[in-house]
Amino acid sequence: MTETPPAVVWFATVVWSDGQRFQHCSAAPGLAYKWAAETLHEVITDGDTPYVPHRYLDFLEDHPYAPDAATDEQAEQWVERFKDRLMPDEQLAVEVTRFEVQHAA
Repeated sequence: MTETPPAVVWFATVVWSDGQRFQHCSAAPGLAYKWAAETLHEVITDGDTPYVPHRYLDFLEDHPYAPDAATDEQAEQWVERFKDRLMPDEQLAVEVTRFEVQHAA
């Protein structure tokens, strides 16, 4: 009997300090990173957030992100740069995680 390799899924999570949690699951890492980058960008720029710390706006100014034009690789680099520069942080967090899902017998 051959063993079926585990399925791989990527889970992207963006959490805002007011308790809002945005989550997305994808079979491809690039899509998960694109979703995470677009969600971060939207949370910071949409105008519905009552208070956006200046460090986020400064980050966007120093590291612009164009959601419609970004490649998977650019999205991953942008998310990782965000994490390197602004996390740990009490206002906003992002994580993209790889999971292996075992098949039930």
